[in-house]
Amino acid sequence: MAALSSILAWRIPWTGVRWATIHEITKRWTQLIRWAAAKSPQSCLTLCDPIDCSPPGSPIPGILQARTLEWVAILVFPYRVNCSFYFKIGACRHGDRCSRLHNKPTFSQTIALLNIYRNPQNSSQSADGLRCAVSDVEMQEHYDEFFEEVFTEMEEKYGEVEEMNVCDNLGDHLVGNVYVKFRREEDAEKAVIDLNNRWFNGQPIHAELSPVTDFREACCRQYEMGECTRGGFCNFMHLKPISRELRRELYGRRRKKSLVGGGGEGALSCEPETVRHSHMTGPGA
Repeated sequence: MAALSSILAWRIPWTGVRWATIHEITKRWTQLIRWAAAKSPQSCLTLCDPIDCSPPGSPIPGILQARTLEWVAILVFPYRVNCSFYFKIGACRHGDRCSRLHNKPTFSQTIALLNIYRNPQNSSQSADGLRCAVSDVEMQEHYDEFFEEVFTEMEEKYGEVEEMNVCDNLGDHLVGNVYVKFRREEDAEKAVIDLNNRWFNGQPIHAELSPVTDFREACCRQYEMGECTRGGFCNFMHLKPISRELRRELYGRRRKKSLVGGGGEGALSCEPETVRHSHMTGPGA
């Protein structure tokens, strides 16, 4: 075990350099394992499974590669910090290439439906490739219809929704993202499981639990004041507002439902439910 102690003593000096690459770390770790094997073969075997898992042409013997990546992770992760953007916004422009940790929650009230909203102003084009003009009135009607459908579907199928927000950003990691915050974590978990087996507008839904719980921290304050200079590619949420009429209808319907039936499942509504065409399909539809 003396050799093992000597190896672990090297952790701080050579992994403390934040910009060390995985290749450099793996190379150094392999050298240390070889040194340990020369000093104490038994200690080396406790670190490396005796299985030849090396790919063809690999310069590192299989017995050394078997657990190298596992130990690289153990040695490197203590020096990586959490990604503040992912923690606040639930998305990061670097994605899987980010040098910081994206700790995905195992439970949360909030779910993210990725890239589900299609802004007609960004996608409408004529046959000759020119962009078609969409009026502000048509744009708001289209958005209100989308918002009402998704909001109502979430409440009817999965549980009470505390808050729902739609991103109007253009960056790939935020464009069209819909964040739904349920009252109960159990409802959010149920929604993620079911929605990943459903489709919207002919496209599969990608749903996941999100770390976002406070949208005041996630949204762009400059955008709310009309002063954001980054435009649609801002890394903070540009939340698209719904019309006042729809807000009164959605949340007013909830208040009436609570007064009449106590707000539980099966509660009666004061108004008859309107028949609408749903864009959501799948097992839960």
